[in-house]
Amino acid sequence: MVFFRVAVATVILSLCIVVDKEYRYALNTSSVSYKATQAVKPYSGHGIQDNEVAKKTDNLPTDAQTQFNKGLAYAKGDGVTQNYFEAAYWYRMAAEQGLENAQNNLGVFYYEGRGVTKNYVEAAKWYRMAAEQGDASAQNNLGLLYEQGLGIPKNYDEAAKWYRMAAEQGYADAQYNLGLMYGRGEGVTRDYDESVKWFSMASNQGHEKAKAILNRAYSNPQ
Repeated sequence: MVFFRVAVATVILSLCIVVDKEYRYALNTSSVSYKATQAVKPYSGHGIQDNEVAKKTDNLPTDAQTQFNKGLAYAKGDGVTQNYFEAAYWYRMAAEQGLENAQNNLGVFYYEGRGVTKNYVEAAKWYRMAAEQGDASAQNNLGLLYEQGLGIPKNYDEAAKWYRMAAEQGYADAQYNLGLMYGRGEGVTRDYDESVKWFSMASNQGHEKAKAILNRAYSNPQ
């Protein structure tokens, strides 16, 4: 039994190293509040700035949730022609009123260059605003930027902290990411039991990558 546990641990810890760069980078591109059905290439060209687009203020919604919903509709092309510039505009309007969903999605737009000029510093700013309000997706995204050193100095301790905050809210991607951190000993002490714990929590929510790691480890211990 001890030998089997050590063998499984060895496989899991080695898998953490293999899958890290492949998957966690991709998480950020699908972490907006809506679920994209397919990957969307970043919109080329300059994004809107505060003074670039003159909009009439008559009859425009001022409620942050309504503004967020308009941004979401333009981002998805739901009932309107898909337009990332318009989506970014409405997300910004809602984000500046403090709506965390909008702050997170605006951060994603800055990360990917959708409707705005790609800017990791701005992405980190908006992620942080939402993360500090407890938004799990933003906490995971901020952890990703800390881990990658994009827009903020690379800091594995901070990455693990934000992953944990999201993971403890039940956010499966963050549980998976925290499992990888424990598997690699980045920002935390390397710990097989903790790694398996977080992978298992993510797997129980249907997280395919977490399932794959556990399945490979338990079916093929070396």
